[in-house]
Amino acid sequence: MAACAYSTSRWVSQAVARRRPRSQRPERRSTGPQPHSATHPYGGCVVPWARIHVTTGSSAGLVLACAAAFEIGDAVGVARTTYPCYRNTLTALGCETVPLVGGLHPFKDGAAELRATAAARAEAGLRPLAGVILATPANPTGAAFTAEQMADLVATARELGVRLISDETYQGLTYGDRSLDVSAVQYGGAPPASSADAEAFATGEWLPGGPIVVGSFSKYHSMTGWRVGWLVAPPELDGAVERLQQNLSICAPSLSQIAALAALTSAEASVELDARADAYSRSRAKVLATLKRIGVDESQVAPADGAFYVYADLSDALRARAARRSVQGETAPLDTETLCKALLTQTRVALTPGTDFEAPGAPEGLRRLRVSYAGPEADVAEALDRIEKWWML
Repeated sequence: MAACAYSTSRWVSQAVARRRPRSQRPERRSTGPQPHSATHPYGGCVVPWARIHVTTGSSAGLVLACAAAFEIGDAVGVARTTYPCYRNTLTALGCETVPLVGGLHPFKDGAAELRATAAARAEAGLRPLAGVILATPANPTGAAFTAEQMADLVATARELGVRLISDETYQGLTYGDRSLDVSAVQYGGAPPASSADAEAFATGEWLPGGPIVVGSFSKYHSMTGWRVGWLVAPPELDGAVERLQQNLSICAPSLSQIAALAALTSAEASVELDARADAYSRSRAKVLATLKRIGVDESQVAPADGAFYVYADLSDALRARAARRSVQGETAPLDTETLCKALLTQTRVALTPGTDFEAPGAPEGLRRLRVSYAGPEADVAEALDRIEKWWML
C-alpha cells in the first residue's frame, strides 16, 4: 500500500462542510504566498503566490512539470532506485530516462551522481542531461537529503544547466532528525525571509533557472483521495504550466482547495496530523526490528529517514531461510517477486518487490523489496507478526 491509509482529519472535513465552493476563492489570494506555512515552512523563505500552481494532486503536478520543462528527446536523469512513475511519465512524453551513476552514499548522493552522469555522457558523446528528477524523502527508500546535500544538488544542477525537479510529496514525514525536512525552495529560488529583497520577491519576482518543487496534500495531510497538490516553479515556466493545466485538468476541485486551506491553517488539524506522523515513526521502528529478527542486516536496509517506507535487500536472508527449509526437504523463495507472491497468498500481507522500483532488468529488483507502514499502527503490527511467523516456519 503506497497511499496514506488514514482518513482525512476531521477538522479538514468539517471545514469543507461549512464552506460553499466558489470558482475563485479570495483566501487563495490572501494566503497564497505561504504554502505549507502552518505545518512545515520552507526554511523561512518567502514563497510568492505567483510562483505557486495548485494542481490535481502531485501526480498531475509531475506531468505538468515534465511537460513544461522538457522537450521530446531530452535526456532526464532519475535515481537508479526510484518511483516508477518518473520513468513512465518521461517515456510517455518522449524523453530519454537516464539512471544516475556514481555516488559514494547509496540513495542520498544526488549531486555526486548528477556530476558523474553528466561527465560520463559528455565523455561518450551523448546528449547532455536536460533535467533530473529526485525526491526527498524518497519512495521507495525513505531516504532524505540533508540541508548540505540539497544545497549541493541545487547548485550542481544550476552549474550544469540541468533543470531539477524536486519531488517533495512526503515533506513533513521525517523521523529522528527533523533537519532532514528540507526543500529545494530554500536553495534554488527564494531568498531568506530576512533578505532586503524579500519584499520584491513577495510580489512575484523569482530567480530564473531554479528547481521545480512538487508538493502534495496526500501524505502528511492524509488527503490522498482529494487530489490536490502544488508546484513551486520559476517564472519562465509559468505560461507553459498554465496552458498545460488548462488543457489537461483545468484546475483542482474547489472542495479540495477548501480542504487544503483548512489543512494548512487549522491548528487542530496540525496536532492531529503530527500525532499520525508520530504513529508512523513507531511503526517504522517495528518494521526495522522485524527485519533484523528475520535476519536482514542493517547494512542491507536503505536509510529510512522519512516517508512511510522501508526498502531492504533480502537476498542473504532469503538464502539462509531456503537453506534451513531445504534441510526439512522443502523449498523456499529465493527472490523477492516469489516471496511477495507467497506472502500475499499465504498470509494476506502485501509487500512490493524491488522490480517495481529498479531499472528494468536490474538484478537488484529481485533482491530488494519495499515495506509500507502507511496504515494504522495495529494493522502494521498485525502484518509484521504474520510475516515473522511465516518466516520462522
